[in-house]
Parts: sequence; structure tokens; C-alpha cells
Amino acid sequence: ELYGLMAKDPYVKPRELKQLKAKALVLVGDKDLIRLSHSKLIARKIPDGELKVIPGDHWVAKNNPKVYNKVVKEFLRKS
Repeated sequence: ELYGLMAKDPYVKPRELKQLKAKALVLVGDKDLIRLSHSKLIARKIPDGELKVIPGDHWVAKNNPKVYNKVVKEFLRKS
């Protein structure tokens, strides 16, 4: 069920991402289930989007919390 949710919902069209007004961090693992090209597209379409790729899979927050937290803290400090 979780995999189906990730693959199908929520469906956001890339052009809709241009409406976001806040800075956004797209943080993915280098072995993520989501294709890197898709993550790059998302970050590129968000006006103030930033992409970070760190070692790990789709669950980088759980499996690589030290690096994940460091990247998130750096992003929040800049914002």
C-alpha cells in the first residue's frame, strides 16, 4: 500500500510546483526508489527549490539520520 501511495499519490503536475512560494528542500537518497531525474525535475520546477542527494535509500531520515539532520539544519539556517 505504501509503495502504491508513493507511485500514484499525490499526483502534482510539474507546472503546479511553480506556484510554491516557500523555499523547498528536495532531499533524496542516492539509492532512492524515486528516479533521480524525477527529483531533479521537482527541485527545478520549484522557484526556490534545492536538491540534495545523500547516501541512502528512500528512508534516509531513518537509516542515515546524522547526514540527513545535518543537511536539513544547513538548509534551515540558510532559509
